[in-house]
Amino acid sequence: MMLTDSRHHAYCAAVSLNNAGVSMLAQGCLHQAHKTFQDATVVLQQVCQSRTATSKPSVRHLLQQACQRRAHPQPVKLLRRTKSLSCDPSMPPSASTMQSMMSSDETFAIKIDLISMDCSNSSTMTTRNPNVESSIIIYNCGVTSFLLAQLLHGNSSCNTLLRNAYKFFHLSAQVSSAFDSQCSENNHHDEGVVACHLIMALVAIKSLLVVVDYADEQHTGSATNTKFTIDCNVDYFTRLRDDICMELDAWQQGTNLLMLLLDPTVAASA
Repeated sequence: MMLTDSRHHAYCAAVSLNNAGVSMLAQGCLHQAHKTFQDATVVLQQVCQSRTATSKPSVRHLLQQACQRRAHPQPVKLLRRTKSLSCDPSMPPSASTMQSMMSSDETFAIKIDLISMDCSNSSTMTTRNPNVESSIIIYNCGVTSFLLAQLLHGNSSCNTLLRNAYKFFHLSAQVSSAFDSQCSENNHHDEGVVACHLIMALVAIKSLLVVVDYADEQHTGSATNTKFTIDCNVDYFTRLRDDICMELDAWQQGTNLLMLLLDPTVAASA
């Protein structure tokens, strides 16, 4: 699905809302970040719909609400360490970004950087396939759902938030994996872009498994003697995670070899 001119403004608004949510989360404003990420998914639906996006005032209203949240922060004490990373979906991932996203055990939100693109010019955006941006926004919804579940542990809404986090991470992985499959079927040769999607799939799957483990640990042996679990084929996702790691390792080794052939001094300093 490529962007058309009618979806251009909605696309930019979804990215802006996502990045505003990342900034709020960095300030500890968990509830406000969660609502902003949810608003980003609402706008994202307009980007993905086949019909013309809904009226701009509704999008503008969501952006205004995000500005109000930024102006009136409501931080809370997070129970899990968080950080933010930046990703430019139109560019091959840097080695440092790959390492951070592949090896980190921390919870992190992802900011969408479009450094290489002129988002103010709709004509340059018509060839965009916003799969990875969609995956990032959905993933960030999973992050805040999971953090809220931990914050509200023991509350009646905790289980619902955990299930929502699982669903968001699962959907994020599906979006990225689907793009990778399309590239394979169409003999897509931009391996850097494919690697970016694989990383997002890996991050989402790793987070999904963390949610399942947390749900299992927190609710085993509860006072009601009932075990809250998330229906998940853990073995399948574990194998998928390992397969993606192997594919990314092979891609990174190939990239390092190419750098060595082009410029040995660059490879030595990497």
